[in-house]
Amino acid sequence: MGVRWRRERLPVRCGPGETEKSLREMARRMLSCYLARHEPAGRVLAVEEPFRLDLSPRIAPVHGRIDLAEAAPDGQIVVTDFKSAGTRKAPDPAQLVLYREAVRSFSADPDVQVSARFVVLLKAREPDVVVHEPEIGPADLQSLTGRYEEVWQPIQSGCSFPVTGWWCGGCQWAGHCNAS
Repeated sequence: MGVRWRRERLPVRCGPGETEKSLREMARRMLSCYLARHEPAGRVLAVEEPFRLDLSPRIAPVHGRIDLAEAAPDGQIVVTDFKSAGTRKAPDPAQLVLYREAVRSFSADPDVQVSARFVVLLKAREPDVVVHEPEIGPADLQSLTGRYEEVWQPIQSGCSFPVTGWWCGGCQWAGHCNAS
């Protein structure tokens, strides 16, 4: 089995007291925990599904990938984003707002019910799986679109501060940031 970071020669930085072996063992424990506690929401509809959203004519389209979309027995679509973290704190739901809207845009049924959740694999001596299901409504999408519009104008005028790191490997904008 190929390891992407090794195959692509991505830098791996271990924290204090960590080694490749200890990280691999932590990953095994986390995956075992997840598999033991996994509760599917329903029939799998999509995995790593790319999307493009045109939120407003005043900003560029938003591109992303949905980790998992499932059809629940009640007809609802459940969108899951997987995370790993060292804390039980709920992630910012903005990502789920986008995913929910993307799934709604894919659906042939304009009234389809879509719920979204984070499934967080807790990195700890004793790994755990934590599910966060934030309430998301139309006001959240309007607020997020407004935030994007506020920052888009300065970005367009060249006032941006690239933050580069390991996450840049697959980013479509990496060339732009590296040129700055």
